[in-house]
Amino acid sequence: MKTRIFQTLRHPLSLLLIFYLLYAGLFIWKGSYEVDGKRYFLLFDDAMISMRYAKNLVEGHGLVWNPGGQRVEGFTNPLWTFLMAGVHLLPFPASLISLPILLLAVLLLTLNIIVVYRISSILSKNDSRAGMVAAIFTAFYFPLNHWGYLGMEVSLLTLLVSTSVLLAIRGLGGRTSPWLYFLLGLGTLVRMDAVVPAVVILGFLFATDPRNRTQHLLVGALCVITPLFVQTIFRLWYYGDVLPNTYYLKMTGYPAGERILHGLRIAFWHLQRLNPLVLLLITAFLFIRRERILFLPAAVVLGQLGYSTYVGGDAWEWWGESNRYVTVAAPMVFVLFAMSATTFADLIQGKLQLSPLQQKRVLLPVWGVALVALFLIVNKRDDWDLIREVFLLKGPVHMLEHRQSLEAAAMLDTVLTQEGTVAVVWAGVVPYFLERNAVDILGKNDKHVARLPAVRTNPPPLLESFHPGHMKYDYEYSVGTLKPDVILRLWMVQNDPPTFVKEMYWKVEIGNVRFYARKNSENIHWEGIRCSVCKLD
Repeated sequence: MKTRIFQTLRHPLSLLLIFYLLYAGLFIWKGSYEVDGKRYFLLFDDAMISMRYAKNLVEGHGLVWNPGGQRVEGFTNPLWTFLMAGVHLLPFPASLISLPILLLAVLLLTLNIIVVYRISSILSKNDSRAGMVAAIFTAFYFPLNHWGYLGMEVSLLTLLVSTSVLLAIRGLGGRTSPWLYFLLGLGTLVRMDAVVPAVVILGFLFATDPRNRTQHLLVGALCVITPLFVQTIFRLWYYGDVLPNTYYLKMTGYPAGERILHGLRIAFWHLQRLNPLVLLLITAFLFIRRERILFLPAAVVLGQLGYSTYVGGDAWEWWGESNRYVTVAAPMVFVLFAMSATTFADLIQGKLQLSPLQQKRVLLPVWGVALVALFLIVNKRDDWDLIREVFLLKGPVHMLEHRQSLEAAAMLDTVLTQEGTVAVVWAGVVPYFLERNAVDILGKNDKHVARLPAVRTNPPPLLESFHPGHMKYDYEYSVGTLKPDVILRLWMVQNDPPTFVKEMYWKVEIGNVRFYARKNSENIHWEGIRCSVCKLD
């Protein structure tokens, strides 16, 4: 028994998983903060919006952003939000409440590595080299780890997509597991747009598996449509809308043609960043092998690229290699790359007719150096700065801003009464920890703002100004009508706020926190401000 365990631990995949777990632990620790002697673990600000919905649900306020406020679906990840609600039933302090979500993400991504290994091994007819190459590239593909370790639903959705591909491959031409249909439907509960990989996988099976064609069409479609239908009925009943508020925020009020044009540009960037050599190897491999099953992972990748193009990309395209939509399918790229790399390595070895000793001394080092170089290229940004994040020499993106949000919430807790309200641009960390009703300037949690036309800072074709979810605001409504007691930050007019904002608010600076305080507000502890204020004008 001990010998068997020892052999399992010595397996390259086991060693990779151990190293991966250590890496994940270091990443999470490096992304934590110590404030007033307490260690805080935070999720990405958008994920903290979902955490606020989860917290309010558990506390009996309903699935809302503001207790007693407007019912609006400002999240796009219902199943992930309900998992967060389950975490809020555990006896964790606010400083540690995000930690279980982070650990869950690590577990999901670890399972995904195992699934990717199995996919590559099966497609390559049990070539462990292909399995390990795909597993390594997946394990340390930084965008996937970044979105996962910061608490986004990407970790769960990636595992569901990879597992669905594995089940589809196993069942092709034989008996398809009912778990495949269940997982495809479950994905649409994580995010509605998981219908894209579901349609791609079911469409592929329908076209290539005539024996089970009726099953794929009827059972598969039923399992995908049912959760979408249930969500829509619930949304109509609870929120009064057919689609999430974020749909109106991101997909309306801007010319569809320009949005798609921007999405095409982003798709080209993704392919360029991935590296032409990787794409060339994969294309040549698919052309040579021409096995229909190999086109399933390729179809999943193309489906996610197409969806990203349609929605115009993501809001954080400036940050790194791939956005949240494309990242979900990234492991399928590595599956195809691993198979193509091992295939061409064998072809080269056969042509050179090297002896086993020559292979070990010459070909193996070259092979290793080439893989390391491609790994660095795949994880680089245009300026290579992303490599610093990959090797944990630099904290995660927005780490400083998240800490500042945490400090701002602690400070405003002493400034505002329980009835006070705060207007925010970053709608996650501050509202969650401040526990006051808030005004969402960018409209993710506000129906009025979400349905406005987008504010166009630059005319086309200067599409750099297109940032989904960050292009709608109305200060006459958010400030003039709603009259928040405090404005923590303004968007796009930070240095030159509208005249009526200057007339209604004092500009205040306490320590490192700057905000606007509404004049004569009864919900502000003015004496405390005047005792500690650094600047009031």
